[in-house]
Amino acid sequence: ADQLDAGVVVYAGNAEAAKAFTDQTGIATIKWDVGDYDACAAGLKEAESVLGGGIDSDVSAARGDIELYSSAERILAMLELAKRFPKARILFSGGSADLLRASTPEAPLAEQVLRRFDLDNGRVVLDGASRTTLENAERTRKLVGADTSGHWLLVTSAFHMPRSIGVFRAAGFDVEAYPVDWRTRGWIDAAAPFGKVSAGLAQCDAAVHEWVGLLVYWLAGRSSALLPSPRPK
Repeated sequence: ADQLDAGVVVYAGNAEAAKAFTDQTGIATIKWDVGDYDACAAGLKEAESVLGGGIDSDVSAARGDIELYSSAERILAMLELAKRFPKARILFSGGSADLLRASTPEAPLAEQVLRRFDLDNGRVVLDGASRTTLENAERTRKLVGADTSGHWLLVTSAFHMPRSIGVFRAAGFDVEAYPVDWRTRGWIDAAAPFGKVSAGLAQCDAAVHEWVGLLVYWLAGRSSALLPSPRPK
């Protein structure tokens, strides 16, 4: 059979089964201790060279950061910042974005990740009820309380940052942007063709969603500006 696209396979110590899986599918497997920060960093570097498809090397080089597909960088940035600033407060806001049916919120899963890295030491506050960007901002503001002094970073995907930061500021929380999950290298990609039609449609879908959201939130008075600046004024 043709070799399948590379992927990430998680297995619980069964090296023999992992090897058999690789032999059968052509998908490489990598094992590391998820409770060890340095082991995870080394594992990601190994994945970049072995799996070749989980990391966008062009965008990573252009942005100076490891950029994975999807939005995993939000969690990685949280772990990195938590380790760099051991006294900083961490507030993770993420419920279920599905407004039509009940689904698992993100916050409890984020708590599990923090505990595995031994970072849940009483400085973490979780919001698992927010379903929209507006609710993220309003509930976060209430959880923080009256004292919003200090240097607060808002971590989210770069394409979602303008709308997010505008809503947070309108809610009375003057945060500073910390964008991750870059999907392009910058203006150099503006005229570059997409490798797949589906990729182009996905990018357009995300862009239209955010542009419409920016306009609607601004017209409804839910955003501080139509195009918010990245830094507080």
